[in-house]
Amino acid sequence: YDPEEEILITVGVSEALDLAMRAILNPGEKILIPDPFYVAYAPVVELAGGVPVILPTNLKGEFKITPVQVEKAITKGVKGILINYPCNPTGASYTKKELEALAKVFKKHDLIVLSDEIYDELTYDFDHTAFPTLSGMKDRTVYLNGFSKAYAMTGFRIGYACGPADI
Repeated sequence: YDPEEEILITVGVSEALDLAMRAILNPGEKILIPDPFYVAYAPVVELAGGVPVILPTNLKGEFKITPVQVEKAITKGVKGILINYPCNPTGASYTKKELEALAKVFKKHDLIVLSDEIYDELTYDFDHTAFPTLSGMKDRTVYLNGFSKAYAMTGFRIGYACGPADI
């Protein structure tokens, strides 16, 4: 990422997410959000004038969304998807293969991906794959991360967003 044009330092990931939503959403546009999700996700979409579209997950499916589920949820006005892995609150994460399958659907429907990866260092069963590293995804992904979780710096509230300069 170009540090002058593609990285924004913020007061935690929540501010980064809020600013990204305000930058990409027009009134009434929709953002897909896998559920369960971090408590602030739906309100941040609404504050930016958007409409959260909730994608339910369950224990049987390991609290993960699937490409088929995303395909079914895409309707007129869907601008993007907000993913969080490892997930707060479930801890669910995705393998590289699972992310690649999702990325195909996101590309097919020209979705902007907001990828909250604040818990990336807390992946233990397999290597964490950052979403923008997947083929063709860097230009359509706003990567959100920070220092509070991995480095036990919760009081410092240092976050960042990386993504296309126009966002």
